[in-house]
Amino acid sequence: MKNDLIISTLVDTLGDIDKRIKELQAHEKQIKDQLKDMATLPDGKKTYIGQAYVATISSRTNYAINFATLEADTGLTEKALKAYKTIPSTSLVCGVDAI
Repeated sequence: MKNDLIISTLVDTLGDIDKRIKELQAHEKQIKDQLKDMATLPDGKKTYIGQAYVATISSRTNYAINFATLEADTGLTEKALKAYKTIPSTSLVCGVDAI
């Protein structure tokens, strides 16, 4: 019974923390979007300086492999490429949702 109370308290504390983190992340995204929007203006800056922090706006391009084209061009199938994949690490993930 005591163990159940401890587990219940841990789960509820985790849920409260997770909720606050999600709220903060939403606020963070809103601020970042505002800064990115300002950076795209004709006179926009790529660096914004506060009293304690500096925000730098940069661009990043993500790439993906088009396996159909790769196979057509080289004959190397997606199945064959999987033999070269490695798993650098594995971690446990604990999700939490409101009841």
